[in-house]
Amino acid sequence: MFRASSVLSTIKVVIHRSFKPHSLGLDGHKALVELKELALQQAGFVSSEVLTNVEDYHDQIIISQWETPEAWKQFAMNSRRQELLKHVAGHLLEPEDIRVYTPGAFTAGPGISEATLQNLRGGEYQGAYTDRRHDN
Repeated sequence: MFRASSVLSTIKVVIHRSFKPHSLGLDGHKALVELKELALQQAGFVSSEVLTNVEDYHDQIIISQWETPEAWKQFAMNSRRQELLKHVAGHLLEPEDIRVYTPGAFTAGPGISEATLQNLRGGEYQGAYTDRRHDN
């Protein structure tokens, strides 16, 4: 029998940020460091890495791993995180793009229903899910 809790052991959150050239400054860097430190203290945080585009160092991707979607949700809604993001947002060319992924590919079909996919998404994630129906 399929159980959603057995599928979602961890998730990865991918955040894309494009900074305005020469705008971040010391205060902006301090806010980013504090965001990282805040994540390290959050229950359910596993790891993270920052990737910087070699052709445009203002373009970054942050990949963090969380034990559960709920752990990420708690961190995403953390009031201090929200304050820090407001400070960082003024230095971005566009709003950050956040996507949540789970290992593997999920498709509606044998063993997993469309309703189960909706539950996995939680209605809030733009994840790595495939909404393809199997005809057989």
